Parts: sequence; structure tokens; C-alpha cells
Amino acid sequence: MKKFFSILSILISSVILITSLLPLTTAAEDATNNAETTGIVTYGDVNIDGRVSLTDLVLIKKYCAGIVSFNNQQLVNSDCNTDGIVNSADSAILFRYFVLMIDTLPYNTTEYPVANPEVIDEFTPCKATIEDTFDDWHISITIKCQYSDPARIWTVKDFEGVENISSINQYSSESPYRTFLEVGTNEDSKENIIKLIHDIEALELVEIKQIETLLSGLGDIDDNDM
Repeated sequence: MKKFFSILSILISSVILITSLLPLTTAAEDATNNAETTGIVTYGDVNIDGRVSLTDLVLIKKYCAGIVSFNNQQLVNSDCNTDGIVNSADSAILFRYFVLMIDTLPYNTTEYPVANPEVIDEFTPCKATIEDTFDDWHISITIKCQYSDPARIWTVKDFEGVENISSINQYSSESPYRTFLEVGTNEDSKENIIKLIHDIEALELVEIKQIETLLSGLGDIDDNDM
């Protein structure tokens, strides 16, 4: 199931990237410029065509980049987290809606960490050593979503001060309590992988449940680990 979410996320990201690089079609321009104020709020329906589609997500991204402008109705419909501002957080929420990480709009974020989460997870230190066999120069980080907004997009900046991170790929989970990060490295060696794990663990981020080495890529982690 995790592979399905990963593939879906990659496919949608690719479509959005390609579409964002293209100019708006005449029909899309008309829908954006001439969208009527209906008085009915449908979160995610940016072009007010009666449905929520990838076109709406692309329009939010273009709005955030200053490429298009919205009328009042579009601004309300685009505010997917109802915080009164249309920004990248709204596009992130709408993206997660499309990849089935959340199932309703608007998505009102909770204050994190949750004071009394339904599931309590203890941090599990990594036991990897230099003697282990490493088939993939990446590490896997399991995020506890009850301590971290599920709509959050993790970036290198979230691990400030930690060196040797080249990339972060984020994967959804069937479980509402899990998000997985696959972290790539700049320098491939056992020593650097072990150091990277220990440096991230030293940050003591409450959102992290476990950090592990990868044998064949995140997509092959057993679903029982969720």
C-alpha cells in the first residue's frame, strides 16, 4: 500500500511540475480572470468550476508565484487551512488531499505536538554499526504524525546544523500516525551514514520515532513497520 501512495505522489508531482511550467490555456485564463463570486465556499475549487482538480492546485502555485491574481471568492476557496492567507501551506494541503493523505477540506491544522495523542510512541535509537551491510546510501526516518502536522513538508532546513544531507523524499503512509522520509547523502560511506544518523538523533526532535539505514529503498519497507 505504501508503494501505491509513493507512486501516486510522484505521478502527481510530475504532472504539477510540467503543468506549472506551461502558460495557462485560454480556457484556464478565462476561468481564473472571470471566475464569478458565488457566495458558496468550496475549498480547493480555485477556478470555481464546481470541482476540485489538479488545475486548482496549479493555480494556487501560480498565485503564490505572482503569476495570476484571484478575486475574493477564489481567495476564500484557496484558503485550504482557513488561516486567512493563501500561501504555500494551502498548496501543500491540497497536494496531500490529492495523494489521499487527508480526506477533507478545509484541513484545519492542530497545535503540535498534541498534548494527549491517541498513540504514544517512544523514540527507538538506531542500532546500525560499521559492520552492517549497506546496499543503499540513504537513511529512513519515521515521523510520528501525532507530534507533527501530517500536512507538513519536511526539508533540509528542518535538520539545521546537520551536514551531508543532499535530498529528502517524503512518503505518505496508510497509517494516520506515520510519515516516512528517505534522506539522501552527499558523501557515500558507512562512516558518513552512521554519523548522519547520530547527528539527527542528537537534535532530539520529538517528531522522530526512528532512524534506520536502507537496504533497498524506502518503498520496500514492510507495511508491518507502519
